[in-house]
Amino acid sequence: MESRRAYLTLSLIGVFSPETAHRLIAAAGSAAALLKAPLSFFSSFPGLRKSTIHSFMNKRERIHIEREVRTLQKKKIGWVTFADPAYPSPLRHIHSPPLVIYIKGRPLNIDSRFLAVVGTRKCSFYGRRAAEEIIGGLPGSFTVVSGLAAGIDGWAHKVALERGLFTIAVLGTGVDVIYPAVNRRIYFDIADKGALISEFPPGTRPQKHHFPLRNRIISGLSRGVLVVESSLKSGSLITASFALEQGKDLFAVPGSLFKKSCQGTNALIKEGAFPVTESGDILHLWGISPEEKEQKDRLCLSLTQEEKCVINQLSPEEPRNMEEISEALNGELSLGRLSAALLGLKVKGAVAELAGRRFVLTKEGKEG
Repeated sequence: MESRRAYLTLSLIGVFSPETAHRLIAAAGSAAALLKAPLSFFSSFPGLRKSTIHSFMNKRERIHIEREVRTLQKKKIGWVTFADPAYPSPLRHIHSPPLVIYIKGRPLNIDSRFLAVVGTRKCSFYGRRAAEEIIGGLPGSFTVVSGLAAGIDGWAHKVALERGLFTIAVLGTGVDVIYPAVNRRIYFDIADKGALISEFPPGTRPQKHHFPLRNRIISGLSRGVLVVESSLKSGSLITASFALEQGKDLFAVPGSLFKKSCQGTNALIKEGAFPVTESGDILHLWGISPEEKEQKDRLCLSLTQEEKCVINQLSPEEPRNMEEISEALNGELSLGRLSAALLGLKVKGAVAELAGRRFVLTKEGKEG
């Protein structure tokens, strides 16, 4: 718990970049130790400006972490830190992983198949139709990740929700800031049925340099990135470049030779991206058979919303008791409702109960 609060404190102070913060934590021995380190520690650390050091020291003295935690809880904003087992494993391996992921909405299912879907803000009917067809053919075990930008991003979230898929919007603002305004309705729909996440503390307003940073998280979370429609100068190509850097599968929807909005995706295909004209292209590459797809869909559809919330906090390797599951859900379910959800998952074969009332995912639960 101390380490978790220490990472949250460092994030809220917000002076160091994630890359610098991780280097400082390694040198200090832990996040908690860094928060107690003397001035001499920072002064001897290469590359730190005096102004940055003094800013950190001042903010470190003024922050009241328990009050900050109460504010987050009041706003119904959850968080997962780099020290938590529930921290998305793929993000641990990217360059400069976030110290904290703030979450508004449902808890993340870290065992889901994450597919990023991105594209131009000035999308055409063709781009929207292509995204709809491809996302609509994905099984319920998929999670659609995007950036809630105008255009393809917002459309991808909308289609995913309509087709019953979980969707995650990675924001370049705080999770309590609605941006852009054109996606206000989708924002609230995602908060209700999916998850809005950000590495930026609540209240953070949109800044131009935040959006390339959030793109590394969109690709970092995902097993693959699908670019639906993109010009040669589209921000979605930044996400594509992060995907290649991170060793992710890169997909692109081919488009007209005569439209600028398709020049980026066509160029990606020429450079080696997998061309996608239907969801089956992705399923085939990832080794998902039609029979497996149907099995996963049936299990996903049979779960209640509360069961889905609970199953997202379990894994096959690390048993959790009810108190740990409740804490991971930030108190979203009472112990009575949590117990009922666990019973339902056991009956459906998705969860097994071990000694000491500890729970793990079964093979069926993991695949669903």
